[in-house]
Amino acid sequence: MRLASAVLAVTLTVSTVQLAQPAAAETPQINAQAAAFLLTQLVDGERIETRFGEMSFPDAGLTADVIFASFQADVAADKTEPALTWLAAQTDAYTGVTSGDTYAGAVAKLLLVGEASGSDTLFGTDTLIGRLLDRHQTSGRFTDASSFGDFSNTITQSLAIIALSRSAPEQLPATAATYLAGQACTDGGFPSAFDTEVCTSNVDATGFAVQALRAAGNTAAVNAAVAWLTQELDAERITNANAAGLAASAFAATGSSDALARTQTIITGLQAGCAANMPGAIRFSATDVGDATRATAQALFGRLGGDLATVTAPTSGVVPVALSCPPRFSDLDYDASVHAANIVALQQADTLAGFGDGTFRPRAAITRGQFASLLVTATGTAEMTETTPFSDLVDDTHAAALGTLYARGVISGFRDGTVRGSAPITRAQAAAIVSRFIASGTAAPAAYSDIADTLFAKAIIDVTERGLFQGINGQFVPDGPLRRDQAASVIVNVVALP
Repeated sequence: MRLASAVLAVTLTVSTVQLAQPAAAETPQINAQAAAFLLTQLVDGERIETRFGEMSFPDAGLTADVIFASFQADVAADKTEPALTWLAAQTDAYTGVTSGDTYAGAVAKLLLVGEASGSDTLFGTDTLIGRLLDRHQTSGRFTDASSFGDFSNTITQSLAIIALSRSAPEQLPATAATYLAGQACTDGGFPSAFDTEVCTSNVDATGFAVQALRAAGNTAAVNAAVAWLTQELDAERITNANAAGLAASAFAATGSSDALARTQTIITGLQAGCAANMPGAIRFSATDVGDATRATAQALFGRLGGDLATVTAPTSGVVPVALSCPPRFSDLDYDASVHAANIVALQQADTLAGFGDGTFRPRAAITRGQFASLLVTATGTAEMTETTPFSDLVDDTHAAALGTLYARGVISGFRDGTVRGSAPITRAQAAAIVSRFIASGTAAPAAYSDIADTLFAKAIIDVTERGLFQGINGQFVPDGPLRRDQAASVIVNVVALP
């Protein structure tokens, strides 16, 4: 069966059946949707704010990441200019100068933003170069100078090498790349922190190190690191968006096209559609939304083949178009509800709508008439106008659907000649209607402890074995009302039948 119009592929929550998948969105389209999401996260169009509990604070580092991703996505200059201006104004605070400190990684990141944007004057490139070189040690390592301690790590070292290779290649100390290469673990990958007792390679750190060592011309270290990243990919250990984005950047920089395509697929699989609280965003992982702004910035940059050594602001750019979604219901938690994807799928097929107050009332009982209309409309069933014996269909909104199901032999009504379209439908009644509608035979008994004395036991067994309904903890709860959100999933299951 099929919906009367196209729907997005969704994983069903009442069973594991899936809707037939329509043509996937083009890659440029989903990239634009992710970029559009990032722009919506800029407070006042100029900065990203990170929340900790009830508090939030401006995040210069993440703002820079959003700028890099926007550049790589070819976002129009006027959309990132406010962020560049704001970020430049945070230079002293972000790099530590305001408090008498110097954070090498922050200095390097701002230096990269200035180089990528062509805003040398705005960011004070010469001053930043001087501050960064001041933190270079005789060992080759770039360190922090802070009363709070030294937080420098593999990412700090990588950013410093990349930044200087772009802004002042003649001043980049040879010892910087030598030091970084010397921190590689025996497997070729790089640890997230230096000088640890046990060297444990980390995908994120290795992704940064590959970009840095490639910019410095250390081919041997790059090849070994990419080989390790490929092994991690083969072993399916690259699963979150941040890691996949950084691995993708490394694969893109080294021309590892097959590995790049595979990491791009991982990222695309994490991008949220309309059945999520943040459409277009890229989740941290399949089970955790995480910091969606951070994950989207890093993953989008990687999926686009971004390399910090080459990323540059577009000369003109475009305004990215956000994912177009149906109206959102104010009382539906799109990330927590197991039925949200099915509700949205039916919305997109113009099969289902909520109430005038913007709610869907997911836990409210669906009526017999509403269920009939949903079933008939979603499956594209031709309306049948055969006269019915029901005495209570006058002025009933769902009369046509109820009449159609009667004509098809799916419903027969009650002994008093009514069909009671406005009454809540029970789970057993809905199971019986679906079983008759699909004209299916009864399969092997389902192990429900509460259906032995139920009139519709065979139908319940049938729809359960077909994957259209599920029970709860060994019970079907036949006399319980079918909720509106549950009904959406049941209907999507029916539509998905071959």
